[in-house]
Amino acid sequence: MKLEERFPLGASVRKISGPQWQGVIVGYYSSSFTPEGLVIECTAEGARGQVHVEPAKRMEPTDG
Repeated sequence: MKLEERFPLGASVRKISGPQWQGVIVGYYSSSFTPEGLVIECTAEGARGQVHVEPAKRMEPTDG
């Protein structure tokens, strides 16, 4: 399944490993280190900004 199908733009997600936070998918990226990555805008209270993450085993969709 393609990354865009698993994690569509605008979908709410949360990080499931390490420090936990939540956000909304606002884009995708690719680099030599990360073939498929997500750009996520943080929505957790007190958090600001965007993060770039590799989705494998670290993110899961939420209901909102």
